[in-house]
Amino acid sequence: MEWTDDGAPASPLYRDRFHAGAPLAQARAVFLAGCDLPQAWKGARHWCVLENGFGFGANFLATWALWRADPERPSRLHYVATEGHPVAAADLARYLAGVSAVEPELSPLTEALRAAWWGLTPGFHRLDFESGALRLTIAVGDVAAVVPEIVGRFDSLLLDGFSPDRNPAMWSPPVLAALGRKLRPGARAASWCVSGPVRRALVAAGFDVHRLPGLPPKRERLSATYAPRWTVDIGSAQSDARSSAVAGLRIAVIGAGLAGAAVALSLAQRDAVVSVITAGRDVADGASALPAGLMAPQHSRDDMALMTQLTRAGIRSTLQRCNALLRPDHDFAPIGCLQRFDAPHGWQPASIEARDWTQEADARDGVPPGHDQATEFALWHRRAGWIKPRRLIEAQLQAAKAEIVTRTRIEWLVRDPQADLWRVVDADGRIVMTADRVVVAAGPATVRLVPGLTAVRAVAGQLAWAEHEASIRNPAALPRNGAGHWLPAVASDDGGPSLWLRGSTYEPGDAADEALWRTWLADVCRRDADVASAVDSAERRGVLRRFIGVRATTTNRIPRLGVVDAGPMEGVGYLTGLGSRGLSLAVLCGETLAALLAGEPCPVPRSVLRLMQARTPLRPSPLEGGRS
Repeated sequence: MEWTDDGAPASPLYRDRFHAGAPLAQARAVFLAGCDLPQAWKGARHWCVLENGFGFGANFLATWALWRADPERPSRLHYVATEGHPVAAADLARYLAGVSAVEPELSPLTEALRAAWWGLTPGFHRLDFESGALRLTIAVGDVAAVVPEIVGRFDSLLLDGFSPDRNPAMWSPPVLAALGRKLRPGARAASWCVSGPVRRALVAAGFDVHRLPGLPPKRERLSATYAPRWTVDIGSAQSDARSSAVAGLRIAVIGAGLAGAAVALSLAQRDAVVSVITAGRDVADGASALPAGLMAPQHSRDDMALMTQLTRAGIRSTLQRCNALLRPDHDFAPIGCLQRFDAPHGWQPASIEARDWTQEADARDGVPPGHDQATEFALWHRRAGWIKPRRLIEAQLQAAKAEIVTRTRIEWLVRDPQADLWRVVDADGRIVMTADRVVVAAGPATVRLVPGLTAVRAVAGQLAWAEHEASIRNPAALPRNGAGHWLPAVASDDGGPSLWLRGSTYEPGDAADEALWRTWLADVCRRDADVASAVDSAERRGVLRRFIGVRATTTNRIPRLGVVDAGPMEGVGYLTGLGSRGLSLAVLCGETLAALLAGEPCPVPRSVLRLMQARTPLRPSPLEGGRS
């Protein structure tokens, strides 16, 4: 970004400048007024804004400030914006400092946006503010590609690209038509641009367009209403802004691991009343009961693989929730991790922003000094770290104010069509509860309650862990990933010696073999001196422990989630197949499923959502339900 003599930012790529003058004046006079805000959202439970061209976030800040100051505001505000070239963090900080200088009362907002502005690589990124009541989703990429990927129905549209003669792609008829298809009938749109081709393209896309007096030096501004002359299918999953598909409903969540807890809180944040049922003796049973786990992004050579984008988005969501609910350095620690390779990894970052996530380890940037693990073939994942799954699960369920039912294996889900309720039935035929909606997030057992899930299988995993000797308080080794993970120092719950963990085996099925574990551990010790030393010390003291967990995974590593859309199980939500990436993906997947159930914009692209929803045709199910 370049800065003009009068302090306005300008893009050398498009040879155009951003609006000069009071930073938020255009946002208020053109965009908020053009969309009739705040009057338009009065009486709505949630409101969804779509912006084409986020830029420095002036329209977002103005919308946020207006929403925050309105006592009759919707309880939730979704703001989704496209952006082809996210501004550099330093340029954003300079711009936001100017906003705060003019309007000091906005300093908490500008500081929150500045702190969240990192790692915006190609793909979707959801940033949470106001304890999750305000959600900003940035869709980074070419506008013609990202607009069709947005899933949601919107109430306001802000058209704020550079001038059509400098950036015609932002204003092309196909893009404007695609944006129109994201709106509910009656939605308002606004822009500073009143050019004839743009107005004609909007009319062709279904808008009633009006020119109004503009903000000087512009003589006119544009205001439009989406009023297509054809039938619009808004889809069963998209609720009207004045209602919510889950508010006030009792929702039964089957499963109390990372997936179940994540979706339970996301639903509770949307005003649902949540009950969580588990077959275990307590929450966080099974694979979620391990002392700690590693959260790390998926590496790909070109930095653009689907799982690279998905795990980055997932880690951002997990970190936001951990920062809100957990104690840093005790319950979680995003201290980074090292990934070593036996040959050159050939990593090519897709953008400058990628280095907010990953760096070449031999450059030493972001790697704590004094460590010797960095090699010629290594990457340093800056946002990785360890988390205690039980702490995260318990904190989410507590925040959700969820009713907990333990030691209860659910055998049947039976729909009562007359009452429009679900009966949740155990193996003895006892009705455990009735609920308006049901979500199944029970790991491998999910496939037995929800017919038609494809390519989901159980995989057992074993790891080794122990406490360090009392004299070793803070081992110097770094967390590592690749061919299993190594956590050299996890804070204990009672202030005693820290823990180490080394994982993990992958054994198809739900049974684990101790002999295989011993063979695996011996092999690991031969190849890793740090692990060998820790294991030797633990065995001498008789404290070496073996952990067994069973994961639900998929053949393509893409989690499975969605809402059954036909048949006797219609309306049941499901989430499974997180594999060994539950800490990285559960929060994002829970948010995605909650968004589908609530009729809100999704935090993942449409193409990814379709992969997550992959199911086979429904097979007949006894008792008009599904069996576990």
